Amino acid sequence: MTLEGGAEYATLLTYFFLHGDWTHLIVNALALAAFGTPVERRFGSARYLLFLAASAFAGALLFLALHPYEIAPVVGASGAISGTMGAIVRFAFTPGARLADNRGSPRTPYDEESHFTSLSQLPLNRQAMFFLVAWLAVNVLLGVFPQAVGVSSAIAWEAHVGGFLFGLLFFNFFDRAGRHALSSQ
Repeated sequence: MTLEGGAEYATLLTYFFLHGDWTHLIVNALALAAFGTPVERRFGSARYLLFLAASAFAGALLFLALHPYEIAPVVGASGAISGTMGAIVRFAFTPGARLADNRGSPRTPYDEESHFTSLSQLPLNRQAMFFLVAWLAVNVLLGVFPQAVGVSSAIAWEAHVGGFLFGLLFFNFFDRAGRHALSSQ
């Protein structure tokens, strides 16, 4: 991934749509279905699509920052999917939180379902911290030992970390339920 001309800037987002092989595509599709669905329900479709694009962009930027002169292809949706995992940390492990918004329910999804963990309270949430530490450990191990999962080429774990950090840090910006709860206080 290089930034030498105008068209190369587009690769900071278009790499999201390319995959190394069918296994890569299937694993990413399953992960996106598992982690993306509750995030999309919480954010709404338009915010979710912007969130995915921004997470992919953040993943590409971190990879590029750590490998500025490397000419290596970076492909896959893992940076964006990791963003959904970062967002999940902010609300799925919070007591009283829900992973669905009951869209068909006559009740509004913005009352008691708006629970989330603030960044300052995150270290006190043991389940969220366990997920965060385990996720980071797995990704560092994938970067160091990609053969452990049957991959013969390098895994761009830096893009995973960039997307994850974006989702973790910018969750509130996209969260419609949390925004409603904050504005009603």
